[in-house]
Amino acid sequence: MVRANSPEDGTTYDGVISENGNITFELPVKVKLSELYVTANLPVAAFAYPSLTGAKDLSTPFKLTIVAGDGTQKEYTLVAKHPNN
Repeated sequence: MVRANSPEDGTTYDGVISENGNITFELPVKVKLSELYVTANLPVAAFAYPSLTGAKDLSTPFKLTIVAGDGTQKEYTLVAKHPNN
């Protein structure tokens, strides 16, 4: 999920995961795509890189790799857009 524009804004938006590994977030026009806070629920011992700490610019596709506890990796592409874009 992503949270809009600042850590103080509690509004979150869930993404839709496609079979090809894209995670798409459709956000209201008022939300800046260049200032999103990404949150991921990962299993124990799994991690993401690059780090999800801080605001991320999702105005262009953002590549993210999840590494499971056993070392297997899966790449995702985060894509944020406004309706009709």
